[in-house]
Amino acid sequence: MLAHSLTFVLGILISFWIITAILIALKANMFDWSAPAGPGVFSGDFWLGRGAEGVVNWAFWFENPWVNFCLLGLMLAMGLSMFGVFEIGVKATTMGNDLQHRKGYAGSFWSGALATVISTPCSAPFLGQAIGAAMLQPPLGIVLCLTMMGLGMSLPYIILGAFPVLTRYLPKPGAWMESFKQAMSFLMFGTAAYFLWIYIAFFDAENHPQDILFLFFGLVLFSMAFWVYGRWCPMYRSRKSRITGGIFSVIFLLAGLYYMLPPEGAAWFGRGSAPGAAESSAAAAPSLQEEGNIWIPWSPEAMQAALDGGKPVYVDFTARWCSTCQVNKASYTDEVLAAFKKYGIVMMKADKTRTNPAIDRELKNLGRTAVPVNALYLPGRKPVVTRELLSPAYLLEFLEKEMER
Repeated sequence: MLAHSLTFVLGILISFWIITAILIALKANMFDWSAPAGPGVFSGDFWLGRGAEGVVNWAFWFENPWVNFCLLGLMLAMGLSMFGVFEIGVKATTMGNDLQHRKGYAGSFWSGALATVISTPCSAPFLGQAIGAAMLQPPLGIVLCLTMMGLGMSLPYIILGAFPVLTRYLPKPGAWMESFKQAMSFLMFGTAAYFLWIYIAFFDAENHPQDILFLFFGLVLFSMAFWVYGRWCPMYRSRKSRITGGIFSVIFLLAGLYYMLPPEGAAWFGRGSAPGAAESSAAAAPSLQEEGNIWIPWSPEAMQAALDGGKPVYVDFTARWCSTCQVNKASYTDEVLAAFKKYGIVMMKADKTRTNPAIDRELKNLGRTAVPVNALYLPGRKPVVTRELLSPAYLLEFLEKEMER
């Protein structure tokens, strides 16, 4: 019993290691031949995540609109599947049936491999976020993270294999499993909403608000494609129904993806704003605070102009995909904002949601590689960086200490 359980576990682990290899290959831009050559796959720098300048920073993964485009679509599709709109894994179950029912250890091994494939939709609410976090790590970190995920999935089988008597305490299969799966789908929809919020930042909503409307229509068409597939393409339907449903599914899917494309992709088809429109709009922002504005967009020129005018500058290096950054925003209470006004501090926001080389250079000057970073610049003095996690009390103490030196 235990030997078969361990063989089953080996099938799970090897499946996770295959996924790991795919993720590392994609992350290392192995398929982007236009990308500059980085450290070799077999070098220590590659596995530790050190680039040409020795800087460790994988956050750029979420600065790419295509990555957010894919994650948004994936999370929405997985949520629809878990809710019962369509099924994932039915054909995989059929194709793997012969392998799964082989005798001996081969059958146990393939059962473990197949369990990894089939359980993906059910574990997506947890593994989706975990894999997203793992992708921020260097390759060695990805290997360790995915291996721990595989061991976590394997642990119940190891325990049950070592102590078979425990199987009598397992809950009985029933209708509750479908209800539980559907309830978990809302975690996926919540994750999709989070990626949608990040993804919208890549659009120039001020000058091209219709692009956001197209995006929402695209999400509707994208969802409708899976509904048509689940309604008319199951295996028990007639061949004519499956073919018709498949054709309409593809049409709705392509239309949805077309309207969901990021500005760079939409520009290929002559639709939407040109890439860089939003950045140029931000660059044209005033260099000093206007009446009623609390934060102004950061730029090296705007910051230097304020410092040359004898004004201290506080810069919040932030990004939409940075959860700690969003938590820190609650620290800017009315009392804290009054303290900034009291000391005449110019408050600037450096948004790193999209790739910005100027922000990367400034972070490097501060000895940092990723957000959140908050720094106070004083004329004639070195900038002072706050701690990572902020609070109103800490900010008040920090401002009083640095401004009254």
